[in-house]
Amino acid sequence: MSTVDLPEVWLRGALEGYSPVVMPAAHALLQVREDLERLARTVPPEQLWARPGGAASIGFHVRHTGGALDRLLTYARGDALSDAQLQALRAEGEPGDPPVGVEVLVAEAMRVVDGALDQLRATVP
Repeated sequence: MSTVDLPEVWLRGALEGYSPVVMPAAHALLQVREDLERLARTVPPEQLWARPGGAASIGFHVRHTGGALDRLLTYARGDALSDAQLQALRAEGEPGDPPVGVEVLVAEAMRVVDGALDQLRATVP
């Protein structure tokens, strides 16, 4: 059964290894993973960095998803943003030369989501 046929993650029940206190966040992050996987399969390369009507590109949104989550996790640990995080923040909307592909963007965002899941798993209520 593909994830398209499944109900949203939060409707599938409790997640082993997560406190009930953080489980809603874990459900949301697992849903993000599935949505990113679907996006990677369906977004044509020519649309990834397009800015129709001046709107932010899909590439920006994928990069921002990972970047914003990374920054939130940093704050949750009580840490300050690093120079690398600040530089990444400034570059979220830049496609690069040559433009970064959807597979790379999704892999970067997935890495952050996986780190967030690890952090939630280790969170003591």
